[in-house]
Amino acid sequence: MTVRLLPPSDGVCSVRLERRTPDAKWSAVELVPVRGFDDGFSHAFEGLASGTYRLHDAYCGALSESTEVRARASGLGLVLDLSRAGWVEGSLEVPEGVASDEVALVVTGRGLAFDDVVYADGDRIPRTVRGSAFRPRIPGDRDVLVAVQHPRCKPDPRDGVLRLVAPSSGHRLRLLWK
Repeated sequence: MTVRLLPPSDGVCSVRLERRTPDAKWSAVELVPVRGFDDGFSHAFEGLASGTYRLHDAYCGALSESTEVRARASGLGLVLDLSRAGWVEGSLEVPEGVASDEVALVVTGRGLAFDDVVYADGDRIPRTVRGSAFRPRIPGDRDVLVAVQHPRCKPDPRDGVLRLVAPSSGHRLRLLWK
């Protein structure tokens, strides 16, 4: 099977090939090398077991379509376009008495999946709130919702959720007491 990756301009991605397990979960098979691709950012995987495969970027959660690999099948391929991926940056306002490390940043959208992937350097996926700032990564090619959650707070009706397509900065998310 051949995979084609269109990497982001800043090179920030961690793409892996995943296979669906018998219990319908996805499991990493192998990291896709971002550097060292041959012509056109493609990479061939040989000797894959039969099953359903997809590409998954751990940074922005983007998924490729899936494909079925069967014995002696040829011409199969997967494509993941991250060329428009980037950061969404902004400030967070919380009520007095709420610690920002108790706030969860939630990123949702069609064709996104997040899990507990840990980068090679040991860092977790950067979907956290640090101090009064947030900085998740989005694919840049689809509608994405960015919101914050806290057990004792609710999102501000005007500034509680961001609906974005492209990476950008200068945003504000605000929580209010319930």
